[in-house]
Amino acid sequence: MWTVLLASASVALVTPWLALYWLHNRGGIRRLRVLLHRWRQPSMRLGALLAIAVAFSASWHANVELLSTAGPLLLVVLLSMAYARFFQLLIPRPASLLVPVEQGDLGADALVAVLEEGSAVPLPWLALMHTGRRRETVLVHGRAPRSLLALRSPDYLPIAAVLPHPGGFEIGAVGRLWDGATGVALDNAEDLPRTPVGLCTLSAWRRAWPDAPLLGPAEGLPRALLPDTVLVPLRSSGGAENRWGRVVQGRWQELAEGELAVCPELSADLYYLAWRAAQERGIEGA
Repeated sequence: MWTVLLASASVALVTPWLALYWLHNRGGIRRLRVLLHRWRQPSMRLGALLAIAVAFSASWHANVELLSTAGPLLLVVLLSMAYARFFQLLIPRPASLLVPVEQGDLGADALVAVLEEGSAVPLPWLALMHTGRRRETVLVHGRAPRSLLALRSPDYLPIAAVLPHPGGFEIGAVGRLWDGATGVALDNAEDLPRTPVGLCTLSAWRRAWPDAPLLGPAEGLPRALLPDTVLVPLRSSGGAENRWGRVVQGRWQELAEGELAVCPELSADLYYLAWRAAQERGIEGA
């Protein structure tokens, strides 16, 4: 009987956080932010440990009846943990190390993020990673809010995307938090300094930097995720409110048609953000 109670407790510790996450992310209830940051991981990990203990006990005693009773509860816990792991950033993955790779099947019109040294990272790849590191530079990209910026991390902090929200996601390291779209601190930490970054098509980058390397994650791209998977949803993923824009010296400007066909001049004062995400942050011009 106690094992069934433990299995029920594991479900109670795990499943509510999925609903709270969606209320925060889809419902825009930002008051849940502190609760999710502080208690989501410990609670879900405890629930997973209880589920493992129940499964081990039932298997050790070869109790078929217990397995048939607790099995559905354990399955709920397993599926919830897997979903939170892959789609809700339950276990943050530090920025992937970026290394030179082959171009693969990328088309000439694929968008790339251009670093100060001239190397580039394809945005479809960066969208799957959320964050990527090249020496002291950390690239951060959110597909839905169309955000792209490069940050300087001289201490090689293990920066990772930690919690999505309607306007992008937060990044964090060693207990500190920043806005993943701007690098602005969300707690008592200092803002992360921005470094030069540009956005253009693959063909435009190759014309501007013919000898620079194309970069990708050292561990390879996640094969379980399709390139078009939206990991960080926005309330509206299309239309004028989600058009590409740039922020230059604190002012938002819409990217004109055809601008991405030319590799821009790189500047530390430049980063990219959709109109809706810029408006939510109170950026001038949006």
